[in-house]
Amino acid sequence: MVKPILRLGPGHEPDDDYDPLLGRTVREDPVMSPPPLTRALDPDRSVFDEPELDPVIEPVMQDAPVIPDTTRDAPVTPAQPSLLDWMEKWSTPAANPGSAEPAQTALSEPSEIGEPNEAHDHVVFGSAPDSDVNLNTDVPEEALAATKDHALANEDVAPDTNWHDDDADWGEESAPTTDQTVGDEPAGEPAAAPAPKPIWQSQQSDAVRTDRPGGTSATARRRANMRRSPTGRRKHIQRLMARGAGTIFLAVAVFFTLLSFAAPLGYPFDAASGYRWYWIVCSIVATLSWAGIRARGFAIVSGLVAALNLMVILPALGEAPKGGAVSSAVVSWANLRGQPDALEKVLAEAERRKANLVLVGEAPANLKGLAETKGWRLIEAPLAGDPTSIGVLTRGRWQSATVPGEPTTIRTQAGDLTILATRPPPSRGQEGVQAAREAQLNRAAVRAGDQDGPVVVLGDFGVAPWDGAMQQFQNYGNVTRVRCGGLLGNTVSQGFGLIGVAHDHAYVRDVKVTHCRLGQPLPGSRHRAIYLYLSPQEPGSPR
Repeated sequence: MVKPILRLGPGHEPDDDYDPLLGRTVREDPVMSPPPLTRALDPDRSVFDEPELDPVIEPVMQDAPVIPDTTRDAPVTPAQPSLLDWMEKWSTPAANPGSAEPAQTALSEPSEIGEPNEAHDHVVFGSAPDSDVNLNTDVPEEALAATKDHALANEDVAPDTNWHDDDADWGEESAPTTDQTVGDEPAGEPAAAPAPKPIWQSQQSDAVRTDRPGGTSATARRRANMRRSPTGRRKHIQRLMARGAGTIFLAVAVFFTLLSFAAPLGYPFDAASGYRWYWIVCSIVATLSWAGIRARGFAIVSGLVAALNLMVILPALGEAPKGGAVSSAVVSWANLRGQPDALEKVLAEAERRKANLVLVGEAPANLKGLAETKGWRLIEAPLAGDPTSIGVLTRGRWQSATVPGEPTTIRTQAGDLTILATRPPPSRGQEGVQAAREAQLNRAAVRAGDQDGPVVVLGDFGVAPWDGAMQQFQNYGNVTRVRCGGLLGNTVSQGFGLIGVAHDHAYVRDVKVTHCRLGQPLPGSRHRAIYLYLSPQEPGSPR
């Protein structure tokens, strides 16, 4: 009976398929043979019949058995004495020559795995305390040669158990023990470098790093692909335009909204406050632009700016006319800016609207002559050199009394209605103008508050109704503003007629206003005339 070849490994298990020449286990897997190509003919079938196809036999794939790597779990016990033992043996004095024979015998004839080595067990470091031990003595060449031959024999005979392990960690090597290091390498030489990474593994890792898009997300790659198509480029341009429009309009709205809150300081802050409607429009455009590209944060900020301006504007617009039957008592106000053509147009509109009282500011020099040619009577001429004085034209029974420095006062003959007209100097930043403007506004508010009966205040105040000065005038005079021309009624056209602001206002107390309408823009004046339709106050009415 032939003794089976023993597998020299850590497990010490017999392996009949181990090939000592190849240094590994060889197992022959069954090879699948293809089906025969020849085919038996059936005499009962014709060659013209439809052939029957043979069923396709799918190959059954079996994975090769994975041999566990036991070399990493348990270190291999060397089958030879350690070099330290030989050094200890050869360093002993020559007086005991019999002790060297067991060591040489152990070197020349290595013991089998698992058998005790008598020489290795017998030699103990420092076993001869009385003898002089020389640790620096060189190892004899015979011992080194025997050690190297034994290591080479182990390399040729030991099976390769790691060739199939694809998941092995090639970068990490277990630290060898002291006996393995000294026994495998000659004394005085450095330890061998760790095994290099296999070439196939390095190529695969490089390919993965090359194919992977570095640091880009799926959204970024999708946007990059979209920009390459015509539709993607068009959408990209639209997004850029929306972002630019939103940024510009939001910046304009925020900047001028902040300036508007400083309107009590005078010009130019009060001028910026007069255009709050346009800051609202800019905020709405910015909100739509940011919402189109889903920039929620900027869209919310733009909406808040628009809401803030609306909160300032809406309470100051006043009340709308009551409506009803058109009244026959019509009072008109217009700022002519010294233009005779503007006066002719105002008188023509007043006659068409059946107005019986016309108040004009900055009247031309020949006001009396032009008014008489149109059938109007001048009862109050403006003061020479005073641009704030008012001219009064009438076709009815009205009385006028003007005191220098005070607003123009007009009453009916019965005294049941008082009309005040004023035109404070516009604020343009000149020295002393702001003080004169505030003084005239204060006197008009005091006169309106002192009247016992119904009061109407008309004039060109030069600022928007939501200005701080107008809010104080409304509170001190105890009057209410009437919205003329609707919610966005503007009496001054600026910017080539593209921009309109409301500088001409009408305030009333204890008077019913059925309608308040605006005329056409006056030539050279850029203002519009206001036509106020008045009616007696009904008993129990809140105004």
